Amino acid sequence: MCIIVIKPKNKKIPDKILLNRCFKNNQDGIGYMYVNNKEVVIRKGFMSFDDFYNNLLSDYKKNNLNKNNLVIHFRKATSGKSKLGCTHPFPITDDYNELHLTNTKTDIGICHNGKITYLNNKFGKYSDTQLYIAEVIKPLIKLDKNAFKYKEIQNSILITTKSKWAILDNKDNLFTIGDFINDNGYMYSNEKYKTSNIGNLLNSIKKIIKSHNING
Repeated sequence: MCIIVIKPKNKKIPDKILLNRCFKNNQDGIGYMYVNNKEVVIRKGFMSFDDFYNNLLSDYKKNNLNKNNLVIHFRKATSGKSKLGCTHPFPITDDYNELHLTNTKTDIGICHNGKITYLNNKFGKYSDTQLYIAEVIKPLIKLDKNAFKYKEIQNSILITTKSKWAILDNKDNLFTIGDFINDNGYMYSNEKYKTSNIGNLLNSIKKIIKSHNING
């Protein structure tokens, strides 16, 4: 199960420890998207946390992303190969070559958290997300570029995929489909950003030991 992490406008980058926790739970690739000069910038295919985080910090400082929405995706492969091009986000397109680009710009980008089990995997090359984007979402955008603004469209995507989605357009409008967790203004597609109960227990024990100056 992947996780989508959303930093809204006028918020700092989420805590590094939290992001690393997301990666440890989803180690099949990281990507992110943001708006710059009226284009959605997609950077993905990071297979190590340090590579991802260093690039994110560089983009954050260079493009003053504190003021912008930022969408980060940590992938755990459920279909399609565990390769760079299958990481998220994706441009909304029906061109499968474009869907595999790891560094691109587009009018609108999208991330997915879930599994669409009824889609056939073309030639074993593409993920369920790529297929759904090319065969369902792109035709919607061709009909109406503002399709994501309509609750009826959002509900249709939710019903047909039973998944969570994050969409970002080149005007820095952010749309989410499915129930996201709002935690102090940041949004998460599931609870895998949290410390496990075991982790909390161990931290509590360490504090008790430290407070009593017990060695061991």
